[in-house]
Amino acid sequence: MNFKDESLKLLNDMQFITAQPLDVRLDAITYFSAREYLKKHQPKILYIAFDETDDFAHAGEYDQYLKSAHAEDAMLADLWNYIQSTPGYQNKTTLIVTCDHGRGDINKDNWRHHGQNIPDAGQIWLAVMGPDTKPLGEIKYEEQIYQKQYAATIAALLGFTFKAEHPVGEPIPVLLSK
Repeated sequence: MNFKDESLKLLNDMQFITAQPLDVRLDAITYFSAREYLKKHQPKILYIAFDETDDFAHAGEYDQYLKSAHAEDAMLADLWNYIQSTPGYQNKTTLIVTCDHGRGDINKDNWRHHGQNIPDAGQIWLAVMGPDTKPLGEIKYEEQIYQKQYAATIAALLGFTFKAEHPVGEPIPVLLSK
């Protein structure tokens, strides 16, 4: 990308010149990029996705999988604390975190993989924290929620209606009711 801000230019350069033991950008680079972007551009919504847990799982490195999950938790806590402690963001910015797929029951031998042949791998999670959502903690929603609803939900949180050339779901009502 072509960034004007020096800190974002540096982070962008770092993602291409650092060692990538799993052939993906390190989550720390993703985190610092998101944090710097947040500081510079004050978005109403910040969506972030990490990769290391998935890659360590595929590699069969359970200890690294757990370390990455722990590090990601700390990064998200830091982002949320920054959002809530900064007057320009406090109660104005929504943080959205999710994953692109489930992994099934990680207590079984198939914790390393996902896909149609892995039971429950189609189940994913979504975390939304911000001024336009109720702080409900972990919820079980009566209706099935689908990933195809995410874009419409994000658009609704921004005050827009999402339209696409392909089928999409409706916004997730429980996330919009404040």
